[in-house]
Amino acid sequence: MMKRSVDTPCIAICSTALGDQVCRGCARTFQEITQWCALPDLEKDAVWERLPERHEWLGVARAAGVLLDIVQFA
Repeated sequence: MMKRSVDTPCIAICSTALGDQVCRGCARTFQEITQWCALPDLEKDAVWERLPERHEWLGVARAAGVLLDIVQFA
């Protein structure tokens, strides 16, 4: 587990309050945001590792003029 200098990926541009399922600012899902403080460090690390790809997809969605939605399978 890597120790991060920043505890949260939040950049204070939250679009989930506007109804987005994936935040346009930090690229976390609404569920990840609301559960962040309670997540174990290993799960936080897993979220951090997914964010670069999500930021890429957010850029594609923005260019196409659509919202990004993440489908999670159990």
